[in-house]
Amino acid sequence: MVSGYQSLGVSSASGAEIVIDFSDSVCVLVSGMVSYYVSSDTLRIEEKGNAVHLLSSPLAKTESPEGNWILFMHPYSSPPGQDISELWKPKEEYLCGLLRTILGDNIVHHKIFENDVNFTTNEIAASTEAVAIETPLRKRIMTEDLRKQYERLYEKLASLPNPERTKLALRWHNKACTTQGIDGFLSHWISYEVLAMPDSANIGPLKKTIADAYESTVDQISEEFHIGRMYDLRSRT
Repeated sequence: MVSGYQSLGVSSASGAEIVIDFSDSVCVLVSGMVSYYVSSDTLRIEEKGNAVHLLSSPLAKTESPEGNWILFMHPYSSPPGQDISELWKPKEEYLCGLLRTILGDNIVHHKIFENDVNFTTNEIAASTEAVAIETPLRKRIMTEDLRKQYERLYEKLASLPNPERTKLALRWHNKACTTQGIDGFLSHWISYEVLAMPDSANIGPLKKTIADAYESTVDQISEEFHIGRMYDLRSRT
């Protein structure tokens, strides 16, 4: 499975490809143009002897404009009858959320394509998405140090006592970054609940988690981040 996202305002420090190894998946930041397949309803005429056949072309190869792109590559072996979305979608959402934690929303600004290549049958399935996301542009540079930081972060999260909760929180974070208005707010709050509120009626653990992350006190965090006000808003929504 190969997925492609447009990356706005994020580029490689050297201009060369940067490959981030996420164990069973790979993320590549490339600059320039990328080629991929899209769904197509194009019809073509093929002549065979005296017969003329009107054939459909389900796929068309296309090329992106110049820009910066994030490509996810995820090899997999799918049991017969199992939907690929059960295997790849949660992992992709998790990795997008992980990338956004350091370089912000624009590193995976919006999804352009998804190509599923079957190396047994040499068949390709393609889908395209091009939904723009309203997000401020800030130029960011992907350096070699940041690449290593992403890999260390991925390994650290995988070694946590309960990594599935963190993965789920990052999936909700990713959803929040691609959603506006009240739905975006609720998605952000759900990510907080999953990560640091085993009892959704008690915001104490959340305050403590944020205080530890910022090397501050619970009182300072409560005053600066207004956790109580946000919890009240979430309760009334």
